[in-house]
Amino acid sequence: VLLLFIYIFGFYGLKQKVIYRQTPSIATEKKPISFLSADARKSIQKVLLEYFENQRPYLNPDLSMTLLSENLSIPKHQIAEVLNGTIGKNFFLFVNEYRVKAVKKMLSNPSILYSIEAIGYECGFNSKSTFFSVFKKITGLTPTQYKETIQN
Repeated sequence: VLLLFIYIFGFYGLKQKVIYRQTPSIATEKKPISFLSADARKSIQKVLLEYFENQRPYLNPDLSMTLLSENLSIPKHQIAEVLNGTIGKNFFLFVNEYRVKAVKKMLSNPSILYSIEAIGYECGFNSKSTFFSVFKKITGLTPTQYKETIQN
């Protein structure tokens, strides 16, 4: 009797049309809610960029969003909104681009006799593997390849 029920349910199950239909979803792109005015975003962006250019906080390997927020006296969520919305980068990408720029500057200076790893540590990277992977991701070259390209 149990086998008969299994065959009947199996037969009707295979004969049945699609059980779960995928309804076409409405592709409405939700605009993220912004809690800052356009002027406030521009002023925070200006403060942030000037701070990174003049104070060079990216050289600190322990730099975090909390530390940056405390140094600028701007709430973390506002900094994150400006970075993600206005600048178009997350915090780590933003900081690592400055670090890579500093590494490139040091690599192009022939008077600096540090090893490539030491230059990475000097520019704020915590580990050799992070330094190499971030550098390659941003420039498309390893630090050694970049240094050889500059020397040639």
